[in-house]
Amino acid sequence: MSKKTKEIEDVRRTFGVSKFWARNSITNVAEIRAYAEEEMSEDLLFDGRYPFKVLYDDNSVSDETKVDKLPVAVVLSPRYALKLVKPEDYKRFRRPYKEAIALAQEDVLGRKATAGSREFWKILVNMNFYELKKLRLQMKHLGSQPLGDCCWIADEQAGDYAWRASFNDRALATCRKCYLNEVWFVIEL
Repeated sequence: MSKKTKEIEDVRRTFGVSKFWARNSITNVAEIRAYAEEEMSEDLLFDGRYPFKVLYDDNSVSDETKVDKLPVAVVLSPRYALKLVKPEDYKRFRRPYKEAIALAQEDVLGRKATAGSREFWKILVNMNFYELKKLRLQMKHLGSQPLGDCCWIADEQAGDYAWRASFNDRALATCRKCYLNEVWFVIEL
């Protein structure tokens, strides 16, 4: 592996730079590092507003910060929200398929949560790198564990396989049910 390739991989590991960047289109590693550092230090709030709306504990939805309210979920469409998960609770959400799906069946503010349908996760895996980065930064800013690389989908397949969303591959794929993947609570609004 050349020195330049190692430097590019280091930038990708450090800043989560999309692996889909073509190696031959990157001519100046220092320029890419500066761009990634600037993107990470960007203020998440734009004119005091979040990039994605937030569902608060009083069932209100707003893209503004509310100091007196507890954020519960990030609203990703008029129909769906993704529940925030405390970083200390994160390990309990990495489970084999059956355990994960059972765990995701929870009431959140009087609404039934699920692990989310393929329809929902397809929207997220098709987000561009910048939108996904903003979502993860907002989740972290709200005190949540950010969305990882792979998570289970509620839609089951026959036999030993189930669906999962893979953000690195930008695809919905099948995976053996015995493997550990994240599960996220998707709330239908």
